Amino acid sequence: MEEIYLYRSAAAMIKQHGENASMEAALKSDAMLKKGDTKGAKVWRDVIKRIDILQARKPDNVTQH
Repeated sequence: MEEIYLYRSAAAMIKQHGENASMEAALKSDAMLKKGDTKGAKVWRDVIKRIDILQARKPDNVTQH
């Protein structure tokens, strides 16, 4: 899957699930594995990586003391 789609999916998961986005994506990956869809499960694991990257970023307008 193209990188842009992974990031779009990650952003949508964050918007919908907030701080629980990675957990929700992991549940989707597990569901894919249970169905025998290893490619689908890998896509969700890739989305989890992008969720973690996006959530680790700090907004530019935040001042740290």
